[in-house]
This record gives sequence, structure tokens and C-alpha cells, in this order.
Amino acid sequence: DRTNEAPAAQSIGSYQAFHFTRLKENWFSKGVSKSAELITLLSLSAILLGSSLFFSNTFGAASLMPATVTGVFEHGEYWRLWTAIFAHADLGHLLSNMLLFVPFAYFLNGYFGSFLFPLLGFVTGGLANYLTLKTMGSGGSLIGASGVVFWMGASWLTLYVLVETKESFRRRLGKALAIGAALFLPQSFEPNISYACHFFGFGIGMLSAASFYYLNQAKFKAADIYETVVEEPESWEYNPSADSRAIMLRPVFSHALPRELDSRYNPSLQRCRTC
Repeated sequence: DRTNEAPAAQSIGSYQAFHFTRLKENWFSKGVSKSAELITLLSLSAILLGSSLFFSNTFGAASLMPATVTGVFEHGEYWRLWTAIFAHADLGHLLSNMLLFVPFAYFLNGYFGSFLFPLLGFVTGGLANYLTLKTMGSGGSLIGASGVVFWMGASWLTLYVLVETKESFRRRLGKALAIGAALFLPQSFEPNISYACHFFGFGIGMLSAASFYYLNQAKFKAADIYETVVEEPESWEYNPSADSRAIMLRPVFSHALPRELDSRYNPSLQRCRTC
């Protein structure tokens, strides 16, 4: 999964020309889409509005929005699996989720489109809530967007590892593991927090992102642009194996060689340099 080939040596006249191929651009090089800011703002506004309705109990939202075991499994109120995403217990709960929700929403939509987020993100958020309720007793209830936030984080990290091919796979994986641990491993355990929802959201996020990459793999790879680089000599080293009549010099390379100075294109540069 290396992106840069080892330098290749090619004898030209009395010199050795070194060149290598590197990845110049990939999917991330195109930048975020113009709609990313708008989609992020609309998604954030929807959660803020839902939380405001829940806080104020407008239209009885405090009893209608939570996902409850009784409501979902006994009364068939499956819409609660999604309304719960937009309700939060208090301002602190809301802010803690939005700190990660906003940047992940911007980058997921900006690089991968509206199907992945918000559509797939909120749909699978309901699935994470469903699986979480399955682990609760008959009186269990659930509110908050943390399942979606963990889905977003897992999706972004997974797609970063799969798509960002400018770095080695080991380096990408190491970064993803470090960032994931820093952002998503709990610092303490609180009884009122559903860690099962975090787990399901993160797991579904990894599966969703891997499937999304597999289905769009050709499109991602088509964005890869490679270039062959010929390095310009900065200094010259004595080559003791050269013929005594014409001391060969080996270049030490630093950056790309202009075409007019490349011995492959300028025959006058192919003669042996002597001292």
C-alpha cells in the first residue's frame, strides 16, 4: 500500500538518472463541496430545534420524543428511534455531542456527499438506538445524538484509512487508532450514559464506511493522480570505480529536474563530466 516507489536508476551517458513515482493527488485533494456548510448548518439546526422542543415540552415533546422499550417494542412506536436523536437531557448533554457532530458533519458531507451524511447517518442512528433498547429492561428509555456522533466518527476514521493513500497503511491506521482512542474512549463511567449506544454507533459506522468505500472504490481510485519525478543534483560525489581517464561523478538528489536540464532530453548533457 506504499504510494512512493523506490528510486530507480537509469544510466544515461556517464550519469545515473534517478526517478520515482509518487501520488500527487487523491480524493481528498479536491477539497470539501460547496454544500457542506449548508448541510452542516441545517443538520445542527434540526437538532437544536428538537432539543428546544424537548426542553420546553412543547406539544408534549418530553413524552413523545424519547425512545422507550415500552413504546417501541410493545406499542410499535418505531418513530421514537429517530425522534430520540434530536432530544437531549440538558444543555451540557447537547453541547458535548455538538462539539464532535459539527466537524464530522462538515467533512463527511463535504467529501463524501449527502447520501453518506446526513441520510445514512441518521438512518443508522435509529438502528443503533434499536439495538441499544434491546439491551435495556422494560423501563428503559434513550435520548441523544451520541449514537449518530459515534457513527460519524467511526465512518470518518474508516474512510480516512481506506481513501488517504498518500501515506502508508500502517501510518494511517496508527493515526486513526490514536484519534479514535482520544475522542471516543470514555474517561469515566456514569450510570446515566448508554455506552451500548456508543458501541453500536461506532460499530455500525465502521461497517457503513467500509461498505460505502467498496461500492465507490472505482470512483475513489480514479481520483488518484501519479507523477514521475526526476531529481536535480545538488552536489557531486567521487565515484572511485570510474575509468581513470574520465572520473565519473554521481549526483546527490533533492528536487525535480527541469526538462531543459534533464540529460534525457538534452543530448549535450549526456557527455562524461571530468575534473
